Amino acid sequence: MNRGWSMKWLCLLLVIGLLAGCGKANEGASPTHSSSPSAQASETPSGDTVAKEEGLTGSLEIAAFVAGDANEQWWVEMIEDFKKANPKLEVKSILSGVIGDEIRTRWVTNNPPDVTLLGGESSTKDIQQLTNDRKFEKLDDWLKTAKSYEDPNKLLVDVFSVENRSYDPDGSVIGLPNATGAYGLFYDAKLARENGWTDLPKNWEEFVAFLDKIQNSGTGIAPINYPGKNALGYLTNYIFYDVAQRNPDAYLNGVNIEPGAWTDSAYQEAFNKMATLRRYELAGSLAATHVEAQIAFLQRKAFFYPCGTWLEGEMSKDVPDDFEMQVIPFPINEKGSKSITQTYAGTDLYIPVDAKNKDNAKEFIRFMYQTKYAKSFAEAGLGNFAMKADLEGASTSSSVISFSKMMMDPNLVSFQTKMGRNPTVYVDLNNVFFESLGKAWAGKITAEQLFTGFEQEARKYEQQEGFQKVEDAFLVRPAS
Repeated sequence: MNRGWSMKWLCLLLVIGLLAGCGKANEGASPTHSSSPSAQASETPSGDTVAKEEGLTGSLEIAAFVAGDANEQWWVEMIEDFKKANPKLEVKSILSGVIGDEIRTRWVTNNPPDVTLLGGESSTKDIQQLTNDRKFEKLDDWLKTAKSYEDPNKLLVDVFSVENRSYDPDGSVIGLPNATGAYGLFYDAKLARENGWTDLPKNWEEFVAFLDKIQNSGTGIAPINYPGKNALGYLTNYIFYDVAQRNPDAYLNGVNIEPGAWTDSAYQEAFNKMATLRRYELAGSLAATHVEAQIAFLQRKAFFYPCGTWLEGEMSKDVPDDFEMQVIPFPINEKGSKSITQTYAGTDLYIPVDAKNKDNAKEFIRFMYQTKYAKSFAEAGLGNFAMKADLEGASTSSSVISFSKMMMDPNLVSFQTKMGRNPTVYVDLNNVFFESLGKAWAGKITAEQLFTGFEQEARKYEQQEGFQKVEDAFLVRPAS
């Protein structure tokens, strides 16, 4: 399967393993670039304005993971802009596809760079160890007052498009989001226009009616397809989203495998609701791999396809030239309730505890979150940067623009938990759950048998030798 640059960079960056595959990394470090004498006003972390003719002083060292030339060029241009805004500031940078290897010894000597974006295979083990050793600065207090660089009337956190963060063992924020995506329902806007299917559904009632319209259109196009063989979760995730929106406590109890959680009626009701979609599926969906299902979608054999926003990058060389891929929230919500989704993001932008220039590092982070860099990020084929930005008119893919609009929709709830996993926080237990879920989706067991079995498996799992209880919690509580 072919993967585009947005998929390559994001999957290397996200150590949580949501995306698969990687691209060839650029392993060289970039030299320090010369500065222009121009400068502009900026705010210090305390909110004071630095004189326009002065800018920041002292020094700053930036180390960032890059995957390929386009990614590196994005960093180079942004750093050059920062130098021009602060001509008296000495700025050095290390941009590398193996950034973990490049700076590993500097953690040992307590002399790390001032800002680090870690990622890629060379950083995976380092991130976990450095987190456990509390080598990253706690950012909670700073984020309470840090202002947006573009709009001082907004807090920096208000321009983030997602709530994803990295946390230390104490529960403090240490890592900020950069590349991001979400789950949604994909379609071809050209196919929609040609068939008069442009009044897209915004809730479950409208969704079912829309699927009926396609089913009865006589076009031979199936309303929906999905990868039932190896990625059924692309569709069945919305069982859990439905529970989260209608009964947040039931959702969190299930994630944390609290006793009796899985026998809550909310789960059976959500499953039965989603199971009605089986009457609209493309023939063969249940046995299709994600590659087969995605190809069928691109061949316009089905109108809707549930997936994450990595889809267009992943299938970039298979997307027809006239295919206008766009995404909407999956309309699992009931009429009168907001749409709902979950986001994922690389959250490995850190300030080390032992950084020598923390104030300058914070100013650089503020500088990063500007609309022009979100646009250049998208135009470089890197996907969506984690800030609210209108990408209309940007020279990038239609799905990237569509996603940016989706995330700025005030009628969308992007709920988050600290760990972001379902059905539970335990990966190996989830594997058992999904095996049973597949049987229920195929009609081999009932919803009641499914969730009763979940409850029994959860109880057995916590009795295993060496079991350690993990507690997840909402960062953003679902709301209707």
